[in-house]
Amino acid sequence: MANNQALRQRPLADTAAGRVEGTWENGVATFLAIPYAAPPVGDLRFAAPRPPEPWAGARPADTPGQAPVQENASPADAILPKQLLGGIGEDALTLNVWTPSPDRDGKLPVMVWIHGGGYQIGAGSAPVYSGYTMSRRGDVVTVTVNYRLGSLGYLYLPQEIPEVNFGLQDQLAALRWVRGNIESFGGDPDNVTVFGQSAGAHSIASAAAADGGADLFRRAILQSLPVLLADFTAEVALERSKLFLDCLGMPGAGLADLRALPAREFLRAQQAMAQREPVGQLFAPVVDGQILRREPVAAMQAGSLDHAQVMVGFTRDEGLFFVHGRDDLWNVTRQQFADQTGPGTPSKAGTDLLDLSDRPDGAPMALVVADVIGSQFGTGVSRFAEARALAGQPVNVFEFRRQAGDVQIGACHCAELPFVFNNLAEFAGSPLLADAADQQNVDLANAVQDSWLAFAKTGDPSHSGLPDWPAFELDGRAVLGLDFPAELRRLQPTGESTPKEGNR
Repeated sequence: MANNQALRQRPLADTAAGRVEGTWENGVATFLAIPYAAPPVGDLRFAAPRPPEPWAGARPADTPGQAPVQENASPADAILPKQLLGGIGEDALTLNVWTPSPDRDGKLPVMVWIHGGGYQIGAGSAPVYSGYTMSRRGDVVTVTVNYRLGSLGYLYLPQEIPEVNFGLQDQLAALRWVRGNIESFGGDPDNVTVFGQSAGAHSIASAAAADGGADLFRRAILQSLPVLLADFTAEVALERSKLFLDCLGMPGAGLADLRALPAREFLRAQQAMAQREPVGQLFAPVVDGQILRREPVAAMQAGSLDHAQVMVGFTRDEGLFFVHGRDDLWNVTRQQFADQTGPGTPSKAGTDLLDLSDRPDGAPMALVVADVIGSQFGTGVSRFAEARALAGQPVNVFEFRRQAGDVQIGACHCAELPFVFNNLAEFAGSPLLADAADQQNVDLANAVQDSWLAFAKTGDPSHSGLPDWPAFELDGRAVLGLDFPAELRRLQPTGESTPKEGNR
């Protein structure tokens, strides 16, 4: 009897495909692994997402679903905890919803998270991205999304595969699901904020540039937009995809051949591809003329986000993430590296790095590399903020500056994530946090999350727990430094900033 009573008290919500049954935790209803599209297997692999098959009765939504196909372990795991609780597989086109009120006629703001991971790794279902705290503290509906990754999401072979940008199409399908279903969870489909980090931020720019994508959200928060992806052209994508087929051992493969392969073969080929192409993006959205007609970063600077209220930002030491654990770079100085390279040597390309950083000769080469990588994030934010200001469009800019305990981590790429989601305990043991229980970290997490929540509700991230945060203008160039304490700073103009300034 007690079990039956507990089942009857579980939260229920209706979707276009059927009813889902979640769980309660301290006044927040959680619904996990809701299908927003059919599994992309068989004839649906390398095809646009299709609606899920309807189901009868109440579908249990109390267990994490599969993560998209990816490696079980990656170098990023040492910094960003990755728990793929439901395993990995192709039946992963699901999303998760946290809501304080699934059964009321409320019009709560909706926050939709697009995770990062270089279009190679990650899952919206990872515990580090739990929306529980966001919904409990902010009285909002939080949604996290899975989408196809790697070659299964972004293989570009227009002669063999008629469709393209499958991962981006998944994201657009998930946003359309939110528009069509979120009222059943207490959310307002006309008040949707998308927020994402790294590849997730680039995904938002891509969605805004895609046909019809800009109509699916009202506000956007872009964290660490990788401006380098502006160089991922159709020509580059085709070159990478042909290399992938070579690594697969099937240089002449067609669509039917690729659909017949086990998913593990795609991972094997991606591993071999990464060995042969150690520098550069392997897969990403591409301007294909069908889904994307404009390059996302350029389109953003030209006004593709003019319909939306926007907040953008970066971390102070973005580039340190990418040299973490690279003893070969930390144990050689800039001068030693320069002495080992020169015209005609295998590492000649590395000498180009030396001209892009003003580190002294005795600095570790890791800091030189981090400078060059990290500057791209700050440059992208500066250029976009300037374009918004010139167009008379407001934008709030942040720089996350909280120093982790490890000086080789600093405030690196991903450093803001524990604070945005206010899930510090999930990051315990990560070098991103010296001490998850430290009161300054707790207070900063509350302040940062409250800014994200305030922005989702009003379009203004200011609140009483932070200094005044004005919109960016060309004169004042205001950027809020998120640290303890937070302080208003000046964003360096494009062309005046140096890589070093982004990675001190």
